[in-house]
Amino acid sequence: MLNSSTIQFFLLNKKIIVIIFFWICSFNKIIPQSIDSQLIQLKALRATKLYANKQESVDKLNRLAFDYTYINPDSSIILGMEAIRISGSQNYGNGKAVALNNVARAYYVKGTYDSTLVFSEQALNISTALNDTLNRLISMNNIGLVFIEHNEYKSAIQQFQIVQQLANAIRNNLHETKAIFNLGLCYDETGQYEKAISQLHVAIEKDKGNPVKQVTALAYDRLGKTYFHSKNYPQSIANYLIVRNNKAVKDPWELSFCFLGLAETYFAMDEYAKSLKNAHISFNYASSIHAKWEAEQALSILAKCYALDKNYEKAYYYLQLDKLYKDSLTAQNTQEAADYFKIQQKETANQSLEKENRLNEQKLKLAAKINRIIGLCSIIIIIGFILLWVYYRKTVKLNTLLLKKNADIDHLNTMKDQLFSVISHDLRSPMNSLQQSLELINRKILSPEKQSLLLEALQQQVTLSGKMLNDLLAWAATQQSGITAKIEPVYPAEVIQELLTLLQSQAERKQINLHMEVAPVSQVLSDRDQLKIIIQNLLTNAIKFTPLNGEIKVYFTETDQDLIIHIQDNGVGMSPEKKAQLFHQFGSKVSNPGTEREKGTGIGLMLVNEFAKLNKVKIQIDSEEGKGTTFSIILPKATNS
Repeated sequence: MLNSSTIQFFLLNKKIIVIIFFWICSFNKIIPQSIDSQLIQLKALRATKLYANKQESVDKLNRLAFDYTYINPDSSIILGMEAIRISGSQNYGNGKAVALNNVARAYYVKGTYDSTLVFSEQALNISTALNDTLNRLISMNNIGLVFIEHNEYKSAIQQFQIVQQLANAIRNNLHETKAIFNLGLCYDETGQYEKAISQLHVAIEKDKGNPVKQVTALAYDRLGKTYFHSKNYPQSIANYLIVRNNKAVKDPWELSFCFLGLAETYFAMDEYAKSLKNAHISFNYASSIHAKWEAEQALSILAKCYALDKNYEKAYYYLQLDKLYKDSLTAQNTQEAADYFKIQQKETANQSLEKENRLNEQKLKLAAKINRIIGLCSIIIIIGFILLWVYYRKTVKLNTLLLKKNADIDHLNTMKDQLFSVISHDLRSPMNSLQQSLELINRKILSPEKQSLLLEALQQQVTLSGKMLNDLLAWAATQQSGITAKIEPVYPAEVIQELLTLLQSQAERKQINLHMEVAPVSQVLSDRDQLKIIIQNLLTNAIKFTPLNGEIKVYFTETDQDLIIHIQDNGVGMSPEKKAQLFHQFGSKVSNPGTEREKGTGIGLMLVNEFAKLNKVKIQIDSEEGKGTTFSIILPKATNS
């Protein structure tokens, strides 16, 4: 059995292998031109009058979009969308399929898998209609890789088997080799080690027939990982050394994975000096190309090796550095979890439509039976009609109740999955950090000063995690109609003063001037606790997105009927698109890192929206990018105010 740390290590590094393979799976020859020369050619082409009418323009945009994929995926998406627009106006189907696959690939690199599926499916539909087998198998390969990211290995295997058949049919040895490699990866992921080893050796043998050996080094690296999983450590080392000793392998990403595998295997064999050496090399390669997944795992091994060597100062240093990388990766995982949850919601909606169609078919069959009975005789028609009508009404009533109960169950299951998905991603890293830090304190290897700093950091982490958990549970309760509003007269100035006292230390850490102007004595009608949660989340959000030495002020205006609380900051502000998404979505679209890389899930703003509905409170947003944001909370006054 693999221990938990090994399993976690493999799951993180799986992403690296998939992304590397995604890169090589999309072309058949080495790029002959540099990006600079292609940009010059594209600029010259854009200067011509017939730029938008030339298929050459689409081809140039597609070439650049592909080359930018792993350098700047945002630029790749912009170029790809332009190619989609121009190819559509030209009815250039093959060019549009290539452009859609390029955009899908760029979104995959960014971790936006729902968009990857959307654009890949569009490319698949076009290429299928045009009988464009090459673009069709590329689209299916993209979809299979997304399945791997979400552990849907059965679906991934089906995709790659079809890709292998298509590549074989058009005698494309390179894509067939890649499909075989991907199948080996899936078999390894599902614990079918002998089958995985066989597939990977087949991929190596077939790659000999390709002009550029794109798969061989990856396959040997994967063999090293597979043998490691089956605890055949000598064979694991032997396969990693084939890659390490191959001077033709110069890709720092692939080399970082190779040295990381050596470090991992030597550590399992208790050869800590060799493990330490290879972990250092892996970290240097990974950090040079900002490969956070491999860098984090190399740091984890370094911390363990130095701890076993009783070099606690370096162990602590690498442990803290490892924590920084883990925090960054946790934010990325949250985005992926939120994006994949949307895909699951779409599947649930499709299933609901299928249930409704089946119910409609049942109703039609029942109506047909009634018509046949009516034809027998007038007396039987009357009696039969009455009996069947009663039966029909009861059936419809039972079906309606059943559909309602099914909908309620689906809703509860969806909320449960959503809640656990966010909790598993956003609370795992703080809990791991807490465990590791307590272990260091328990070993009594830290000086009093370092221990004091560590305890202060732990207190902040636990406070943030506690708030996040409270927000999640409160939001889940509102979704189940478990919370009602107790409307009563409330002095909002008292609520705000309590919150300012509570949040003052958080603001002082960023040297933010947090203050309230003179407040009116008016009372408003609201649930005091829910109003407190609304204002607290908006103040916390303002602190998160206000830079060092910024200012947040709370001031009031009023009309005859309403009291308006304004929370104004001079932070980063937001775009009109972001404002439209606020309070309605969560995940990466609305929850970006703060000015000091503070994390969040967006659940707090969803909670604000739910409590605002319960209390009949209106919230207005005035924001501009780079100039700050003002939230205006409009509350009805109490009649005696």
